[in-house]
Amino acid sequence: MDEQEKAFKENVPNGKSSTITFKAWYSLAILFTTCIVLFIINIIYSNHVADQSYQRSQVALNQAQEQNHKICSIFVVLDKVYKATPPTTPTGRTFASAINNLVVAYDCKED
Repeated sequence: MDEQEKAFKENVPNGKSSTITFKAWYSLAILFTTCIVLFIINIIYSNHVADQSYQRSQVALNQAQEQNHKICSIFVVLDKVYKATPPTTPTGRTFASAINNLVVAYDCKED
C-alpha cells in the first residue's frame, strides 16, 4: 500500500469523508451559482437586444411616415391643381383621376 492510499484510509472513517462530501457540495454550489448568474446575464442581454430592435423599428417607422408625408404633399398639390383647372383631354382626365385615387389611397390630408 502506498502513502496516498494509506493517508486516504486514515482520513476516511467507515468509507465516508467529510472533506470529499464538502468538496462535492462545494462543487455543486459553484455550478448552481454559475448557472444562475449565466441565466440572469442572458435575460439582461436579451432585453437589451430587444430594446435596440424596438428602437430601430421606431426609427424606420418614423422615416416611412416622413416619406409618406412628402409623397402626400405632392399628390395634394397636383390634386388641387387639377380640381382648379380640370384637364380637357382624356389622358389629362385619366391622370387627374389617378392622382385623386392616390390621395384617397394614401389618406393624404391637405396642409
